[in-house]
Amino acid sequence: MKLFLLILLSLFFFSSQAELYKWVDPDGEIVYSDEPPHEGAEPLVPPPLTTTPAIKLKPKAKIETQDEEKETSYTLFTIKSPANNETIRDNAGNITLSLAISPELDTKAGHTITILLDSQSKIQGNTGLTVGLKNIDRGAHSIQAVIKNKQKKIIKSTRAVTIHMRRASTLHKKAAP
Repeated sequence: MKLFLLILLSLFFFSSQAELYKWVDPDGEIVYSDEPPHEGAEPLVPPPLTTTPAIKLKPKAKIETQDEEKETSYTLFTIKSPANNETIRDNAGNITLSLAISPELDTKAGHTITILLDSQSKIQGNTGLTVGLKNIDRGAHSIQAVIKNKQKKIIKSTRAVTIHMRRASTLHKKAAP
């Protein structure tokens, strides 16, 4: 086996060292070949290959930006109460919103909770899971909570819940019997 390998390597080595020839054919074209066709061919010695040493590059220092930092991946973020389509009877128009989140809010990374009422920002920069909304007008409203990072980019949001606020009105007094 070693002898066979040695023969193959020697054939490869000698075949790669073949001479080159150059001649002019009857049409005046210059022809190059590794076999001489006739007496007019002369050996061609190619010029040495031009080489350039490799440039040594300094390794790039990894610059961690705030966007490259791994953000917390929240698996649960929901509004526990009030429930969707719940009717709230409060003459002052107050609602207590209760949230559930897992894992807990990453305040070290600057994450905060924003409460949206009818798609408008009502409370910003909150870090607690219980939030009080005050003086909400009577009628149907949509409530949603979102988690934002330091750059104020939304990274997680709850489903919106619809609530129906009922407040007593002096316009609808019961008729006296």
